[in-house]
Amino acid sequence: MSDEKRFKLSRLLGYIILFFLVAYVLSIGPVVGSLQTPQGTPLQYVPLLTAVYGPLVWVIDRVPFLEKVVQRYIEFCSPDFEHAPAP
Repeated sequence: MSDEKRFKLSRLLGYIILFFLVAYVLSIGPVVGSLQTPQGTPLQYVPLLTAVYGPLVWVIDRVPFLEKVVQRYIEFCSPDFEHAPAP
């Protein structure tokens, strides 16, 4: 494989990885919004959401600014979402 083809393939792979990382982060709003009911998130989905979004929640919990941004984003995606205040 020539250097030019290898460079193009590496760049394409980088764009694909970047796309999926951005899609993963942005997907939390619509996913939580679509599962949210006025009574809260159904318990059957909590383990799945915890497994899928655990790494993202870990980062959000450690950066107070991100917590507020993500909370507002989820509220934007789901009018029924109510953030439980921290104890």
